Amino acid sequence: MILTLQKATNKKATDLRLSWSHDLVAKYSGMSIVALITTSSRHYPAYIPINYKGTKGQVMLDQTISLDLTYRTHKILAHYDKLGLSFLIETYKSLFSID
Repeated sequence: MILTLQKATNKKATDLRLSWSHDLVAKYSGMSIVALITTSSRHYPAYIPINYKGTKGQVMLDQTISLDLTYRTHKILAHYDKLGLSFLIETYKSLFSID
């Protein structure tokens, strides 16, 4: 699995987002699950805190989308370890489980 922090740029704005994907899916299709990052301090259960170079933010897991990143303008700012990835996936599963 790949977990990256990315800076996306388009004509309107620049935003930070966290994306994760299986290695093979990212390599052959470019598809990735993407969650935007906000710098506001809200206490929602679907928001996970994140720090990057002294900037605090929250990953909004309730607003995820899938994107083909091969056709999007983006810059990878950081890669995250497996511990951060496992926490993110477990939280994501608990939000959308139907058990």
